[in-house]
This record gives sequence, C-alpha cells and structure tokens, in this order.
Amino acid sequence: MTSTVQSLLLSSMEQNNKPQDEDRLGALTDDILLSILGSVDLATAARTSALSTRWRSLPWLLPDLNLHVRDFLPAPCPDYPVAAGQQIYFYSQIPAQHIDEAMASLTRAARSFLRIKGSSRVSRTSLEIYLIGNYSHDIGPLVRDAIDNGMIKELDLTIADDKDYDCKGGDMLRKARDVDGFFSAYPNILPCLTRLQLYNLRFAEGDIHNVLFDCCKQLQHLSLEHCDVGDCSVWQTLSTRGLV
Repeated sequence: MTSTVQSLLLSSMEQNNKPQDEDRLGALTDDILLSILGSVDLATAARTSALSTRWRSLPWLLPDLNLHVRDFLPAPCPDYPVAAGQQIYFYSQIPAQHIDEAMASLTRAARSFLRIKGSSRVSRTSLEIYLIGNYSHDIGPLVRDAIDNGMIKELDLTIADDKDYDCKGGDMLRKARDVDGFFSAYPNILPCLTRLQLYNLRFAEGDIHNVLFDCCKQLQHLSLEHCDVGDCSVWQTLSTRGLV
C-alpha cells in the first residue's frame, strides 16, 4: 500500500513539470492529502513540497513526525530490510559512506521540521538514528529544544547499530558509553521516552536500571537486542509498569 501511494506521489511530481497535465491530487482536500503523506516516509513527503505552492507547507503539518535513518538510505537495495513491520536491527551490509550520508540527510530534515514547526505540538515523534560522527551533537539540541518548547511530549527512540551479533565486548562497552553520553548531554529526552530500542550495548551494572526505571517515567515499550552487563551475566529486569 505504501509503495503504491509513494508511486502515485512521485508520478504527480513528474506531471507537475508538464503544464498540460492536470495534477491528479490537486482536487483533494488538505485533510486527505495529509492522510496520504502520513502513509509514506518523511523523505518522500518532504519532496512533495516541490509540487506547488499549496503543497509547500503540507509536510510540515503532519501530526506524526517520523525521522528514521532507514528512509534516507540509498534505495533500492536488497540487503536493507524493507517490510513495513520490520525493525531496523542491524545494517551490517550497508557501506559506512551510505550510513554517513543518510545521517547527514536526516539531520537536515530534523533541522527543517523541528525548527519550522516551532511551538506546534505533534501527536507522536519517532526518531531512529546512528550515534556516529558528530550527528548526535546536531540532532540532540534540536530534540532537546523541541521538548523544552512543548512540541514533543512523547518520543519513540531507536539507536541503531551497524554491527551484527558478533559485536565484541570492547565495542559494546564503547557503544554503551556513547549512548550514556547522549542521554547525559540531553537529559530531558529520557522523561519523554515511550518506546526505546537499543542494540549491542554492555552497561555497567546498575546504570541501565537507573536510566530505564528512575528516569524514563513514560516508557511503555522496551527492546534490548544483544545487550548485557558483562560476560555470562544474568540480567533480570522487573517493572510494575508492564514494559513489553
């Protein structure tokens, strides 16, 4: 369904360059157009702003803001997960240059959407990023400020990884320090988290419990893939809030 809608939008963009062709979507109301834009990824939605003056502001009126690094990766590529319900998990087949370019594009999109929306509140914000390079220092302040001005009240966060389950203990410790540094630099993110997905991390025992249960007051869904507190560790996580 999503691919069909995306094809229709791209076709409309092509027709827009031909004055003799009538825009097939132009007769629809803004509510219907926003519903259509909400069914495609943010990168495609943003591209539709070139269709006409009317379309220019529509992507910035979307009630849900999904800033996912997967949507900015080169396509098509059979090695990338493409099923609608499939999570990002590990992108070990993706060249580092593609990841860097995708994060650069996502950062530009975040800067545009989070700043232009200003004080308007979105219903749901979902963020999927890699903690590589200096991108966290660009995205972190944007999210922090959006939370401070009331635009973001609830946040789904995925910190993706480019390694598979063979990731070694030293790498896991380093990645955990990166995640801890991100949350320490922008502490107002933690109370807004409703969903959190982390991969390939080795925490100091006790640290993750403090993050998850003392700081994340709204957390409802938690996914920890290949995460531990040391070799042969037994990790028991209990919560009265019923995380799933």
